[in-house]
Amino acid sequence: MEILNFKIGGMSCASCAATIEKEVRKIEGVESSSVNYAVESGNFEINSSNLKDKIKKKIVSLGYTATEKQETQVVKSDDNFHKFIISISLALAIFSLAMWPFQNVFTQKVNWSIQLVLCLPIWLG
Repeated sequence: MEILNFKIGGMSCASCAATIEKEVRKIEGVESSSVNYAVESGNFEINSSNLKDKIKKKIVSLGYTATEKQETQVVKSDDNFHKFIISISLALAIFSLAMWPFQNVFTQKVNWSIQLVLCLPIWLG
C-alpha cells in the first residue's frame, strides 16, 4: 500500500471535495480517498504506484489543479500491529500496578515511578 498526497486547488466548497473523493475512488486500485476542502489536500491510498498519473488526470479533468506533495508514505501494517501489541502489554502492566494491591512489595512512590517508566514508550510511540 502506498499513500499519495496531493495539494488540490480550485475547490470552492465541501461538495467539491466530496466529488473528487467519489470520482477518484472509482479508479481501479484506489483503496481509499480522503479530500479536505479546508486545507486543500487529498490523500489517496493506492495499490500500485502507476496510478499517480491517473489520479492527477482525473482531478484535473474535474476542473481542479493537483500537485503531488513529496511526503508519500508506504504503509506497513505489520509495524502498526507490533506497536499495538506492545502498547496493550504495557497498558495491562500499568493497569495491574494501579488497580491491584501490591502490599509490602512496592512503596507508593516506587509504584508510581514504575508506572511512569511503563508509560513513556506509549507516549513516545
